[in-house]
Amino acid sequence: MSSFIAGFKSAVTIRINAIRQTSNPPIWQRNYYESIVRDPDSLNPVREYIINNPQKWADDPENPHLDSNTQKCLIDLPF
Repeated sequence: MSSFIAGFKSAVTIRINAIRQTSNPPIWQRNYYESIVRDPDSLNPVREYIINNPQKWADDPENPHLDSNTQKCLIDLPF
């Protein structure tokens, strides 16, 4: 799975950098997390995270809209 994710991120990064004609700022978060959900007790916290996490995006320190230097680099990609 990690090889697939790495290949996908690489291909998308190359395409985005070609469109915006630069290699900065970074496109991806540093990492992704995977876990195996084995039972309902493990599944319920994951469900709650998925449901509630988008509401926290405005306060997330990795949100590029919070950084005025990054804001000027954001573009609308024609995908």
